[in-house]
Amino acid sequence: MYEQQKKLVENNEIVTAEALKNGYLGVSEKKQTLMQVFAYHNVQVEALSGRDYAAGTVTRYKTIAKHVKTFIEYQYKNTDIYLSQLNHKFITDFEFYLKTVRHCGHNATIKYIRNMKKVVRIAIANNWMDKARLCNIKPR
Repeated sequence: MYEQQKKLVENNEIVTAEALKNGYLGVSEKKQTLMQVFAYHNVQVEALSGRDYAAGTVTRYKTIAKHVKTFIEYQYKNTDIYLSQLNHKFITDFEFYLKTVRHCGHNATIKYIRNMKKVVRIAIANNWMDKARLCNIKPR
């Protein structure tokens, strides 16, 4: 149990009886991924299409999800990343990818970053990730 407590403290996680028990038994907490949050968001936006969102907005969020997925495959050689891996470097690399590989203009790139930031705010609001990770992202 002391080893589990030490691991939790080293990982800056909250030490609770449940966390200690899960660590001892080898049960890991299910971590959310970025593409899961995009899917969660896009399902809701699509369901509200015609009421709260225009058809173009639905298409825009599907497009940004596609761009993020191809970026993750390009940069990380993977299909998805955990929210805990999301940081300032990810955002700046994504912006660079959009401008160079996807040949997006500056304004389109900024709109994609803003749309992605909205999806990230959903993850923060649901306590799936820490707010401090991306607090200094300000697209201009």
